[in-house]
Amino acid sequence: MFIKISQFRFSSTIFDLKGEPIQFLKPKYSQMASEIFYKMISIEGKFEKNNIDNFLQLKQREQELNKIKRKEFLIIGRSNVGKSSLLNALLGRNIAETSNYPGKTRSLDFYNLGQSKVIVDSPGYGFAKGNKKDVQNWGYLMQYYIKNSPFLKQSYVLIDGEHGFKDVDSMTLQLMQSLEKPFTIVFTKCDKISKIDELVQKSREKLDKHIYSSQVLHFTSVRNRTGLLELQQSIAFYCE
Repeated sequence: MFIKISQFRFSSTIFDLKGEPIQFLKPKYSQMASEIFYKMISIEGKFEKNNIDNFLQLKQREQELNKIKRKEFLIIGRSNVGKSSLLNALLGRNIAETSNYPGKTRSLDFYNLGQSKVIVDSPGYGFAKGNKKDVQNWGYLMQYYIKNSPFLKQSYVLIDGEHGFKDVDSMTLQLMQSLEKPFTIVFTKCDKISKIDELVQKSREKLDKHIYSSQVLHFTSVRNRTGLLELQQSIAFYCE
C-alpha cells in the first residue's frame, strides 16, 4: 500500500509498514462501519479513579447475563492532540467536549454505539491544565483501565502529525507492550503537513520491536475529513 501526496491533502490515508494487503478495506467492513457509526449513541458515563473498577465489574456481570460480547476501543494520546475532535468526527456529532486548552477531558468517557460496541475517550497524557495530584490521578486511571479492562479490544494511539513522536508517546507504546495490549497508530492534524516520509520512517523505528502494534498507520485530518472512513472500517474489523 502506498500514499500519494498532493500539495494540499492526502489522496490516500493509510500505510502498511509491511506492504501487506489491508484487511479492513474489504467492502464488508465498509458496510459494517455504516451500520455501527452515525446511529443512536448512549453515554454510559464518565469514570474516574474512584469508580472505574466498580463500573468494569458491573459490565462483566451484564455480559455474563446477556451473553453479548462487549468490545471497547480506546482513544488515547497526548494532551491537545485532538482526541475529542476526532471522536466527534468519527461519531458524526458533537458529543465529546473540545477545548483549545490541554487537559479538557479529565475522565474515561464511555460511548456505546449499540450491540456492546464502545468507544472510550480518555484524559490526555503529557502537559495538561490541572494540579500535580490531578495529573497523577489521570495517569493512574489510564494505566488501571488499560491493564484491567477485560473488554479492551484495540487502542488507537493518537500522534500529532505536525510534531511527530514525543518521549511521552514512546512511554505509552512501552506500556502497551508491557501489558500485551494491541494498538494502532493514528496521526492527527495531517492537513498541516506536506510530507509523511519522516513519519513513516519514525514509525518503522518506533514499532520495530512492538509486536502488539498494528503495522497499519492511519493519517487523518478532522478539518479535511480525511482518513475518517478508514478509521471507522478499522474499528469495524476489530468488532468481528
